Amino acid sequence: MDHITCNKYWWRNILYINNWYPFNEMCMIWSWYLANDMQLYVVAIILLVLSMRFMKTSVFLLALITLCSWITSIYFSILHNYSYKVAEPFGSFDILYDKPWQRITPYIMGMLTGYIIYFKKTPPKVSGIVNLLLWITSVSIIFGLIFGVWDGQLSVPATAVYVSLGHTDNCFLRKCCPIIYTSIFYIFVARSTGDQTFETCF
Repeated sequence: MDHITCNKYWWRNILYINNWYPFNEMCMIWSWYLANDMQLYVVAIILLVLSMRFMKTSVFLLALITLCSWITSIYFSILHNYSYKVAEPFGSFDILYDKPWQRITPYIMGMLTGYIIYFKKTPPKVSGIVNLLLWITSVSIIFGLIFGVWDGQLSVPATAVYVSLGHTDNCFLRKCCPIIYTSIFYIFVARSTGDQTFETCF
């Protein structure tokens, strides 16, 4: 397939816009992720530069983009009457799977994590039991997201919720929550003690 599509559509990959075109027209199908990354990097750079002078505006835009991502994913999911099936993970490829509005929320969670680490002046007080509960919650959520629909398919409304919030929940609750608290704690330990061992781990 690539020997046909790449001869015709190679320029889309050069411009990093190939994820905006149909699956059957893609040169090197896996490269949709490179296009997504480039597009989201550009958005992230603009927001980071903006935050240097207009922090509140930048945070507002992050929240607005997150909300728009959820709404757009729900809209396209319902518009195409999409029903998620475990056996067909790429069933939504052209409408959702490779699109930036579906993938941007994990980037936003990462940016918020960076903001917290950079601007937080005092280490958070996180007890061992809270840290343990966060990790247990994370493991439970990953099992729920992966195996919760293993036996069949979701209804159209349930799919709309799943595809809109799935990446955000996956990133924030499974990864960011425990890692934010744990990494921030160790970074502050490193900064306060002068020990670079902890900080280089994160």
